[in-house]
Amino acid sequence: DYIESMLNKKLRSNMSYMTLIDLANYMLPLITIPYIVRVVGIEKFGVIIFAYAFIAYFQIVTEYGFKLIGAKDVSIHRHDLKRVGQTLSTILSAQLILFIVSAIIFVGVLYVFPQINSHKDIFVFSFVMILGNILFPIWFFQGMEEMKYIAIFNIISRTIYTILIFILIQAPDDYILIPLLNSLTMLSVGVVSLIFIRLKFKTKITTPSLESVKHIFVDGWYLFISTITVNLYTTTNILLLGGVGSYTIVGLYSLADKIYGVVVKILHIFNQVIYPHLSQYHCDINCLIQKTKKLLYFYVAILCIVASLLFLLSPLIIDLMYGVGNDKAVSILQILSLSIVAAPLGGFFTQYLIIRSKKKEVLRITFKTMLLNFI
Repeated sequence: DYIESMLNKKLRSNMSYMTLIDLANYMLPLITIPYIVRVVGIEKFGVIIFAYAFIAYFQIVTEYGFKLIGAKDVSIHRHDLKRVGQTLSTILSAQLILFIVSAIIFVGVLYVFPQINSHKDIFVFSFVMILGNILFPIWFFQGMEEMKYIAIFNIISRTIYTILIFILIQAPDDYILIPLLNSLTMLSVGVVSLIFIRLKFKTKITTPSLESVKHIFVDGWYLFISTITVNLYTTTNILLLGGVGSYTIVGLYSLADKIYGVVVKILHIFNQVIYPHLSQYHCDINCLIQKTKKLLYFYVAILCIVASLLFLLSPLIIDLMYGVGNDKAVSILQILSLSIVAAPLGGFFTQYLIIRSKKKEVLRITFKTMLLNFI
């Protein structure tokens, strides 16, 4: 039985570490956000959320589609350190090229739109997070099925960030430090992780050939377009809300969206853990289909249970997190909870289609979903 096989020692270990990662990345913010909202106010909190949503576009550009490509390639060739090193070097080089291009565009946008320019420090500090994200190759550890190292780096950095928030954020004007602290911790973990990869896995970062960089851009094109399309019906919602409303409205929406995001990300742990495992069956389609079907039934049952619980507990969760008087946030969270039945399945089927080398199908599906969202 596949459900039993996936509970072997290695997969159990990776599942546990991925849980710790998401606890650090999404549960710790649930500790800091109520404090931040109370100190700086809902409007300034909305400014930060709006900046993060805007910067997310540039992060998608630099990620391109390399995470899934890199994890799959490293998983397949994990015993060939030379090949793994080439993959790491090629992807990092391609991401740095995209970062430079993004930085040029960002500077232009910064001075064209008054709404962004009026809070340019917040946006600049937020933009630096992209470089930290590049330097921390999570996909490398995922491909090697060594999620414990991702957990260690994430927990340390997120804990330091959380402590600094409580120490340094003491007045409304301190809100400018929030994205700065976030960026500095991400940069630090990125640099340390690359040093660790060199020492632990004996993987050298070298100058890749121009041909290999061009090839990986071509290989990741459909995933890149697919990812942008997905973002058009996620992050764009916040940007549109900020455009037609106010930063206060963005802040209220984000109170519910943060809780919803934590639940969805925790449910995505399942996808992250099984992806490198299922990638090993890319040459045996019948076996891949059989194992995927068994996993799907199990996954859907879990999603239905979680969605029901979140809908029923929404009033209690909002009151405990942010205090009474946020009825609009309760309604938003209940609406969002309904999508939990299906939302994580997007990543589930995307990974399956990538293993089947059906990237064009992924693009078509996500494009149609984006159109439906706008309607």
